[in-house]
Amino acid sequence: MENTVQELLTYLDEIYPYNNKSKFDSALFKIKSLTLNQKIILLENLFKKFDIGFNKVTTLSFPEIWSDFEIEDWKILILKMFPRKVKYIKGNLRDINTGNYFDIVLLNGIIGISPFTFIFNNDKINIEDKKNFYQYVKYYGDVSFFNLERVLIEDIVNYYELEVLKKIVLTKEKLKSDSDFFQWYNKEEVCTLFKRFEP
Repeated sequence: MENTVQELLTYLDEIYPYNNKSKFDSALFKIKSLTLNQKIILLENLFKKFDIGFNKVTTLSFPEIWSDFEIEDWKILILKMFPRKVKYIKGNLRDINTGNYFDIVLLNGIIGISPFTFIFNNDKINIEDKKNFYQYVKYYGDVSFFNLERVLIEDIVNYYELEVLKKIVLTKEKLKSDSDFFQWYNKEEVCTLFKRFEP
């Protein structure tokens, strides 16, 4: 990982939960100066290093990290997250809190775009990884990937800038034009459609 991204990753960890305005503004300035590729690398490392709570606060506090992504940038990020380091173990709380699936939480649970067709039909992801991913969706999908929209909107209105909601809506509209992301599925539909990956 290049120094710029590593330094920003360390800085975000140090200033979390971002309630110091001058430090927040400094982080925002650094994020806005990143290239798209650096933002992808930053998200990959955030998701692999920190838990779901840290990643939710970070991605909603700084939507500038992901809001200018095009469809291909999201696909690159998803592929970079495989293989997922956390393997499915039923009942393991570490699995529920891991950030290793936060690209899916962000896309499906926050933005409202389903990445499952892209993942399960992608030849670059091996069968074993798809099986592990399927197990995670089956047992933790309700908790991790499928949020109640009303609750999410209330969270954003109460704790974040309204600009965040606008960026979510614009990103969703952009991604809906891609056939891999067009259809949104609930957990039961995902488990039925891709049952062939059940171990």
